[in-house]
Amino acid sequence: MPIDPDAPKDQAGGASPEDEIEYFQARAEQELELAQKANAPEVVAAHFEMASEYLERVAALQRAIDDDHSQHS
Repeated sequence: MPIDPDAPKDQAGGASPEDEIEYFQARAEQELELAQKANAPEVVAAHFEMASEYLERVAALQRAIDDDHSQHS
């Protein structure tokens, strides 16, 4: 799913891994900000969980990029 119709695309037509990393990092930051503003413990926990999920995606994408670069070295 493209994050922005005008964002740079890879050759397959989707968002590039770097663009996805940027998007997921921004979403994680937004979730952490929302967690800080929330009053109910369950809402805070939900925002922290979402931030964690986004950061896991960032880590997976970064590992894939690193693996790709090491294979081409």
